[in-house]
Amino acid sequence: MNRTATSLTLLVVSDHHLGRDAGTINRGYATAWALERTLDAIADAGGHDADAIVSTGDLVDVGDPAEYAFARRLLGVLPGGRAPGPLASSRPGFEGRPFYLVPGNHDPRHAWLNALFPDEPARDHVDLAWRIGGTTFVHLDLGSDGRQGVLREASLRHLDTVLARGRPVVLVLHHHPIPVGIPWLDRAVPDGIDRLWERLERGVVAVLFGHAHVGIDATVNGIPVLGTRSTCFQFAASEEPEFMIRPLQYRRLTIDGATVRHERFEVPLTGPAVARRVP
Repeated sequence: MNRTATSLTLLVVSDHHLGRDAGTINRGYATAWALERTLDAIADAGGHDADAIVSTGDLVDVGDPAEYAFARRLLGVLPGGRAPGPLASSRPGFEGRPFYLVPGNHDPRHAWLNALFPDEPARDHVDLAWRIGGTTFVHLDLGSDGRQGVLREASLRHLDTVLARGRPVVLVLHHHPIPVGIPWLDRAVPDGIDRLWERLERGVVAVLFGHAHVGIDATVNGIPVLGTRSTCFQFAASEEPEFMIRPLQYRRLTIDGATVRHERFEVPLTGPAVARRVP
């Protein structure tokens, strides 16, 4: 993939659901092993020469201090600075590479801030804006109260303020803003989501999300809307929640002004942790 001097390359991971230690099992699944295997595959690929890594939420599963302490050790980051980062990693293969972390519905906001960004004021919702190079990123906090996110007027005002600056914007959500082909999750698309789409023709070049544990490449109003498969277990396309285990994935984006190119990489569950591009 060719890059210009002004382009930005990101890696995106999501929904890790880490426990208190490497031995914690979640519904029969070793979540720490899975995230480490994904990171090992990225390191094996030289980090794809990425400028930063973004995680779209659910870093941990419950939200207690021991989980966040383990998450910091696994990522090789120390707490500090402004949310959502950058937090520089000391993990082998990631030395100095910046991580940006936004919260998911499994990340209680006060606990998430205290564990990762303790200098930030405590608050119940964490709408964010930050820049990497010439690209502005906006995170809208749809809450930590359950499966279905809530699109608040305060979040929409936050988005309007950033869009008014006239720069290319990547919108980062945790909750899925579109149907994903999983019936019980499709019923949980946030109410009033049309109020979001009405705004996005004004400078938004991509939308990133997690929560659904599924990799999906969609388009809304001409804008790429990209879900990244969880490094935890995935969900079957069933009427009620059923869990399945599929190869791990992460996403690479190259952003050059209003142009966005994206691809997914898959990491096998057995054998060497070597990623391959998803056709």
